[in-house]
Amino acid sequence: MQVITDCGTSQAVASPPVSVAAQATAPEFFYFTHNSSGGNPIAAINAVTGAYIGAAGLISGATFTPAKPGDYLTLFATGFGATNPSFAPGVLPSGVAKVTAPVSITFGGVTLAASDILYVGLSQFAGLYQVNIQVPTSVADGNQPLVITIGGMASPASAYITVQQSQ
Repeated sequence: MQVITDCGTSQAVASPPVSVAAQATAPEFFYFTHNSSGGNPIAAINAVTGAYIGAAGLISGATFTPAKPGDYLTLFATGFGATNPSFAPGVLPSGVAKVTAPVSITFGGVTLAASDILYVGLSQFAGLYQVNIQVPTSVADGNQPLVITIGGMASPASAYITVQQSQ
């Protein structure tokens, strides 16, 4: 990779070339906010009610509610790799496009059953992936880490979903 400033002008300056490893997937969730601790709340909604999932007061002026067992959640992410059917960069998907690489999810130390992973693929927006899951009953209260592994590559372990068993 090489970075060039002032491209196409007589003042163009190029950095020295650097080798960069490319990989098929590099999963990363989007977050409602970034914390100095490195633990970040995943941008997620309740797929039935549309409520934002998180601790009360997470962002001033917005209403958040913790996830509870049995809830259906939609999480937003990037870097999930190839889908079937495939789409060219910048092209809006016209329907369901699931990722092609193997997927596993751990949530609060619990490996989700295949029946709890409802969809992992593109959303209706170019380059935006979504994960639809059902919260298992065995996930404990609190900020529980959620890690998705796609094609052998795991998302950062510091991402979390706030869970409250009863509300």
